Amino acid sequence: MTEGKRLGVEVSKLANSIKRRVSKVTVEVESEFGLTAMQNWCLGLIYRRRGHDIYQRDIEQAFNIRRSTATGILQLLEKNGFLYRVAVECDARLKKIVLTDKALAVCAKMRDILDECEQSFIRGLSEEELAVFYSVMEKIEDNTKE
Repeated sequence: MTEGKRLGVEVSKLANSIKRRVSKVTVEVESEFGLTAMQNWCLGLIYRRRGHDIYQRDIEQAFNIRRSTATGILQLLEKNGFLYRVAVECDARLKKIVLTDKALAVCAKMRDILDECEQSFIRGLSEEELAVFYSVMEKIEDNTKE
């Protein structure tokens, strides 16, 4: 172990720094479009899964939130023109979530901002260093499952 350093503390500090930086750059887009962070995360999830059907239960599972919470988020996003829900042929109770052009524009803007953040995080690191970093992180994550 490196003298005076604790893995959990260092990882937590890094995670907090990354969250702070990401929040700082995303808050502008969120306020421009009147979104909360959670609404933005939901749009991002739906955006990343475009091309595949996504339903409310997927949102609930992805963010570990209750049905009532997901319902409220999706209703507001629908009311504000970011998405709409379409009944599925095989089960009229099941509604597929579809993003509007307005949401696609927000998501594209967010993707560009987050790509810039990512590039700033890895600035000065070689491909080899990144490969080692990801490999070590994966091993540590595996070790937490024991």
